[in-house]
Amino acid sequence: MLQTDADNMTGARTKPDFLIIGAQKAGTTSLYRYLISNPRVLPAKDKQLHYFDFNFDKPVEWYEAKFPDKEGRHGVVTGEATPYYLFHPDAAARAAHLFPDCKLIALLRDPVDRACSHYFHELKNGTEPLSFEEALAAEEERLRGEEEKIMRAVNLYSFNHVKYSYLARGRYAEQVEKWLARFPRERFLFVQSERLFTNPEAVMDRVFEFLGVPPYGPIDFKVHNKNPIAKKEIAEDTKARLRAYFEPYNRKLFDMIGEEFDW
Repeated sequence: MLQTDADNMTGARTKPDFLIIGAQKAGTTSLYRYLISNPRVLPAKDKQLHYFDFNFDKPVEWYEAKFPDKEGRHGVVTGEATPYYLFHPDAAARAAHLFPDCKLIALLRDPVDRACSHYFHELKNGTEPLSFEEALAAEEERLRGEEEKIMRAVNLYSFNHVKYSYLARGRYAEQVEKWLARFPRERFLFVQSERLFTNPEAVMDRVFEFLGVPPYGPIDFKVHNKNPIAKKEIAEDTKARLRAYFEPYNRKLFDMIGEEFDW
């Protein structure tokens, strides 16, 4: 749902130049930390502002006030990183309505590894009572009707949609398609998570170029927000089943964005 007073925007506040829209458990915290180490990239008051999902009942001035004043500072950019935006069914429409010129960065991780990491995240937090295999089997029922509920509300927080979307969040093509329907392809930068962590300097040079700021270094390429229990093993047959499940979605994604990832 779009705000009825969305056109009453003020030009006095700073608007985001970029959004890191996802994906969850794909390294967005690390990417954002690397970005804001560059003095030309000014951080928002919080990394995740959740405006286009849970706070869209607030006026746009509330959101714009979360960004630093850029008056008199040339060649700087600012933005935020809320990885739920990619998956939220209405975030793309909301963002495009208010900030159609914003640049968008999607950090995408092998969906098999992302699903496993997501599961261990919920396990660590005490929100997942099932085994991984049981949780995968229960996902369809857990998510039934949740998107429809979200679309009927402005700021609904769906516990199941956030917590139990192990498979659904890895079907990137479905999510990217919604964003590409609202923004032109040239406003997107798609980054493979694995490349960020194996060759961070090259990836960050590409990100800085996309944002129109000079590269900066040296950067401390520490990996942030790691889950220590995520090293537990998932059965190989489960992983094989997941690889087969995600293969057609991956192929559709690569065709859609015109780029291949080595998953």
